[in-house]
Amino acid sequence: RKPPREMTSSSSSIEWPGSAVTPQWAQRLASSLEANSRSGEPPRHLSKVMPKEVMEKLFKACTDIIKHEGTLLRLSPGADVTVNVVGDLHGQLHDVLR
Repeated sequence: RKPPREMTSSSSSIEWPGSAVTPQWAQRLASSLEANSRSGEPPRHLSKVMPKEVMEKLFKACTDIIKHEGTLLRLSPGADVTVNVVGDLHGQLHDVLR
């Protein structure tokens, strides 16, 4: 077994941003997580990169957003626009057909 990789300075512990999640904070989080998963092994340092409290707050913030979003998005693209639908239907084919 290889010894665990040390965290790099770019992957220091993420702190909750305070009042709002910004694109910069999300990018720092993504970069930190990516830097600690390059080896292909389980991320041994995940709790150091993203402490439990931050993960819980992030999940709650995401849940709060998703709760208020609709399950159906109506689009009216122009005739010369191609729309690609990507996602998992979870058995809800009738939503696509609407």
